[in-house]
Amino acid sequence: MENVFNLYSAIKEQNDYKTDDLPGFNEIEIRDLIVCDINLDDLISVNSMYSRIEFNKISFYSTYFVQTSFHECTFKNVDFTKSNLNSTSFTLCSFIACSFAGAEIMDA
Repeated sequence: MENVFNLYSAIKEQNDYKTDDLPGFNEIEIRDLIVCDINLDDLISVNSMYSRIEFNKISFYSTYFVQTSFHECTFKNVDFTKSNLNSTSFTLCSFIACSFAGAEIMDA
């Protein structure tokens, strides 16, 4: 859980959120961020939009990304093993050395 709070801090700094309105990962738009070396296993993100994010050395093991969109994102050494990516869209994204073993990718 500590890693999620570290990511919250980065999101807050990059996206000008006030401390008391720092969002969760559902129904959120996150943009222009570099996220490196972090374990975000079991994260839940529904109906969200990620734009121009660089994900590097991230573990999204068993993560739940549903009805979420990624636009112009780069995924480098990202582990999506056993993640749910149903109804998720990836537009103009690049994937380098990523794992999707056992991931659910219906209607993506």
